[in-house]
Amino acid sequence: MSRNKLLLAFTVILLSAGTIWFAMRPVPVKTATADYGSAALFVYASGQVVPEEKINLRSKTVARIARFHVEEGQQVKKGDLLVSLESDEAMAQLSAASAELAQLETDTGYKRREYTRIQKLYAQQAVSLREHDNALSLLLSAENALNRARANVEAFQARTADYSLVSPFDGLILEKLLDKGSMVTNTDGILAMATSQAMSIEGKVDELDADRVRVGQKVLLSLDSLPGKVFEGAIRSLAPRVDYATKSFKIKIDLPADMPVRPGMSAELNILVQEKAKALLVPANAVVEGTTVWIVSNNQATKKLVKTGLRDGRKIEILSGLKQGDQVILSPSGLKENGRVNAKPEQKKEGSE
Repeated sequence: MSRNKLLLAFTVILLSAGTIWFAMRPVPVKTATADYGSAALFVYASGQVVPEEKINLRSKTVARIARFHVEEGQQVKKGDLLVSLESDEAMAQLSAASAELAQLETDTGYKRREYTRIQKLYAQQAVSLREHDNALSLLLSAENALNRARANVEAFQARTADYSLVSPFDGLILEKLLDKGSMVTNTDGILAMATSQAMSIEGKVDELDADRVRVGQKVLLSLDSLPGKVFEGAIRSLAPRVDYATKSFKIKIDLPADMPVRPGMSAELNILVQEKAKALLVPANAVVEGTTVWIVSNNQATKKLVKTGLRDGRKIEILSGLKQGDQVILSPSGLKENGRVNAKPEQKKEGSE
C-alpha cells in the first residue's frame, strides 16, 4: 500500500473516532434537587396608590383661572387660599354698582342737609308745610335708592368672594386639573384634593381570575418606587361588575399604616389564592410542556412524566412522578433517554431560597 493511501486511511480512522467520541460525550447539564417547601398560588394584577377620599374643587360661577396659590403634593389647612379666579364682566358690574353707590351717597347727603335746613325754617314758620313735606319726601326717596344700591354692591361683592377658592378642609393637593387662564363653570373640576392622608391601592384583575379572588385575601405588594421591598395588604372590596372595555374588575386593598406611599405610585399585586405548607417543589424551568421532567440517575438522563400542582414564577409543585432528592435537569434540551450527562448543581443566588 502506498504512503498516500496509508495516510488517507489513518485520517479516516481519526475522523470516525472523533465522530463517535463527540456523539457519545456526556452532555453538560445544570441540576437542582426536588425538595419539600411551602407552595403558593398567586393571581397577578397591577394597581395604583389612591387616597381614601378625594374631591374635585369647583368654581361656583363662570370665571377664568387667574392664579394657583398651591402646588401638587402640598399639604393645606382649612381656609387656605388655593385658587384666584377672575371675570371681566363681574368686575365691570361691581365697578358700575360701586360708582352708582358713591353717587347716591353724595346725593343723599345733600338731601339730608337740605331737609335739616328746611326743618329749621319750618320750625321758625319761615317755610310752608308743603315745602317741608317735599324736602322730607326727597330725602326718603334718596335713602331708599341708597339702600338699594348698597344691597346691590353687597350682592356683587358676595359674588366676587366666589372668585377666591379656599380649602374646605385640611388635606393634600393631588393634581391641577386645569391650567392657568382656563375658563371654568360650576361643572369643571379645578383641583383634585385628598381629604386625608390615608391611602389604599386600586387594582385591576383580569376577568378570567374573577372566581379565584375574594375579600380578605392576603396580597403581597411591591412598588417601582420602593425597589426590593415587599409589603403585605388585604383585599377590602371587589367591584360588582367587570369593566367591558378593559375586561377586568377593580379591587381595593388596605395598606399597612407604615407603608411610605404617595398617590399615583404604581404597584404590582400578588394575590394569594392558595397556600400549602409542605409540597414537593422543583424549579419552574425543570418542567417541560407541563408534564415532563428529566432527572439525572447514574450520570444518565431519564425522562419522567409528572403531575403538577401549585406554581408561581419560580417553583412548581410535583404531585406525582418524582421523589424528594431527585436531581432534576434545568432547561433540558437535546437530551436522549439514558444519554450520558455531566451534571453540575446550580448554585443558589445569595438571598434565594
